[in-house]
Amino acid sequence: TIGPLAYLPAYGVGIYPFAYISGLIFTLILSYAIIVHRLMDIKFVLRRSSVFLASLSAVVLMAWIMKYIFDDWFYNYPTWEHLVILVAALFVFPPVKKRFYKLANKYFFSSLYDSIEVIASLSDKLRSTLETERIYDFIYQILTNAFHTKSFGILTYNNEDQSYAAEYNNGFKISSREIFPADKLLDEMFIKKNQPIITEDNGHTPELSGNKTIETLKKIGGLIALGRKESGDMYNDEDLRVLAVTGAQVAIALENALLYKETKNFSLKLQKEVAKATRDLKKANEQLKKLDAAKSEFISIASHQLRTPLTAIKGYVSMLLAGDFGVLNQPEIESLEKVYLSNERLIQLVENLLNVSRIESGRMQFDFKPVDLSKMIESVVEELSGNAKNKNLLLEYLPAQAGKPLVKPLPLIKLDEEKIRQVVMNLIDNAIKYTERGGITVTLELLKNTVKFSVADSGMGIKPEDMSNLFKKFSRGSGASSLIHTEGTGLGLYVARMMIEAHHGKIWAESSGVGKGAKFCFELPAG
Repeated sequence: TIGPLAYLPAYGVGIYPFAYISGLIFTLILSYAIIVHRLMDIKFVLRRSSVFLASLSAVVLMAWIMKYIFDDWFYNYPTWEHLVILVAALFVFPPVKKRFYKLANKYFFSSLYDSIEVIASLSDKLRSTLETERIYDFIYQILTNAFHTKSFGILTYNNEDQSYAAEYNNGFKISSREIFPADKLLDEMFIKKNQPIITEDNGHTPELSGNKTIETLKKIGGLIALGRKESGDMYNDEDLRVLAVTGAQVAIALENALLYKETKNFSLKLQKEVAKATRDLKKANEQLKKLDAAKSEFISIASHQLRTPLTAIKGYVSMLLAGDFGVLNQPEIESLEKVYLSNERLIQLVENLLNVSRIESGRMQFDFKPVDLSKMIESVVEELSGNAKNKNLLLEYLPAQAGKPLVKPLPLIKLDEEKIRQVVMNLIDNAIKYTERGGITVTLELLKNTVKFSVADSGMGIKPEDMSNLFKKFSRGSGASSLIHTEGTGLGLYVARMMIEAHHGKIWAESSGVGKGAKFCFELPAG
């Protein structure tokens, strides 16, 4: 109320001596407000002004020297050269000012810095790494170089138990990773209001004893604590603005670093889990290989043991049917024929089991030699023609070349005759079994580089969902069990596929659907 009276003497209103006293009091109050409430950092303003004036004086001095040299050495130089001197001075001024900042900080413990340069430098550093420890080091180096603080710390905040943990410390009297609860001041000013604060008394945080001034800066899940400056100066508004900007940068950088760390840890954990699973799979695979080898060995031994009695049964039944032991009546002959057919199926089953065992154990041996494939197929058709006649089916063989009837013999093909004969017989025999009426057409066609064998029937056909499983082990069509004379094991087509693939050929089946017949084909190299 007294301060405003200070302007009255200027208008001739004499209230001596109160006007002069009130002016003095007003000045004192204003100074107190500036200093105590940090409305202006006088020392900071004076120092920056001094550095600016010193830098400007140095540049002006250099410009004057340049002008003096031009005046002394060149008498009639153009006036535009003054512009050259001015531009040179403008270019020289920033590095000169930066040099004076360093000198002031070094010899007078002054916190003089370029805020834009500090923010840009920290931003560049933070972009260069995703390691939290390096981020902490960068923050410490840049902020302590700017503010010249006696102590520096980074604390992370745990929202669940409302406590802090010291992640990084240099100068504060706290132990590494020390945990302490958040105090009321930090909670009200820092956590809730999301703004930098300055504490003049650290009674709220006894763990940080020995440092009166602590600057705390909000970031996601933590804070940056700066101790007293070496110069003893307060933190001014520009310091707080710089800290607010850098705090946001640090928050994003640390969040990215933590996400990277989590991803890296998850990747390492996943690698360990995959390695463990791989070891377990290898171990299980080794055990399966041993079991498979034992199974193959058992099948091989059992099959060999079965072949001898089955062959003996076949021989004696053949002798009985031939009348070597006397004349048989018709019911006896029919019964023996059923025994003979069942024994033949067992022999075929044993042979298939032996082939599977040899294939899977790698003991299958092949005898490749030039063979007249057409004649071999013709002999198989002739051998199975009786089975077709018994079912009133037409079985015909049509060799061809380029889709036309064959006019000259097919060339000899190098293959294992016994094994390919077994495949051909199995495919034709299956066609007869699965066909109740109509016929079976067997063809052998010479193509450009291959020969194509096919067996087409008018039988039950194949369901689309069964096509992919036809050539797998122990696999049969879903409707096969409803037909007569199909007591198969599902090994015939699997063995056929393995035999054809061993000859570098391919085998497949075609069908338009159930009740529309089927066609089984294989191709072998013609060379």
